[in-house]
Amino acid sequence: MFAYHLRLAVKSIRRNIVLSTLMVSAIGIGIGACMTVITVYYMMSGDPIPHKSDKLFAVQLNAWEATDAFDEDRPDRLPELLTYRDAMNLLESDIPVRQVTMHESGFTLDPENPDVNPMLAIGLFTTADFFAMFDVPFLYGGAWDERADAAATEVAVIDFETNEAVFGG
Repeated sequence: MFAYHLRLAVKSIRRNIVLSTLMVSAIGIGIGACMTVITVYYMMSGDPIPHKSDKLFAVQLNAWEATDAFDEDRPDRLPELLTYRDAMNLLESDIPVRQVTMHESGFTLDPENPDVNPMLAIGLFTTADFFAMFDVPFLYGGAWDERADAAATEVAVIDFETNEAVFGG
């Protein structure tokens, strides 16, 4: 019986080779896309710093009024971000050994070198403990210390692409 069905399949494929090739290609592309999505999901859902999972925590506070929910559809959901006042109060507390706040913003980077055009940049503004907490690698230089945080010293850590564009390596 299987041989009969196999002969029918081969006969049908030979009768319309273009359509059969198109169908097999579509199924192959679908399986490839599905496997790509599953692989990306698997990699992104993993623990990014497994050796520090028991030491790193993301603080969430409900700073909204009791009558208003942060998310109307899911009232039990907390905001992902802290208010400025809450973040500063946590930074000034002596509860954790290390603590970090982060704020993302965009700005124009205008290099002193006249040969390099100004460029748009995305900055992550943070505190000194960020580098030790998240094991950030450095190609050049290193992290600043808590004294620079206390004195509000203007310090920058740039990525490889910005270093290449501004300083040529």
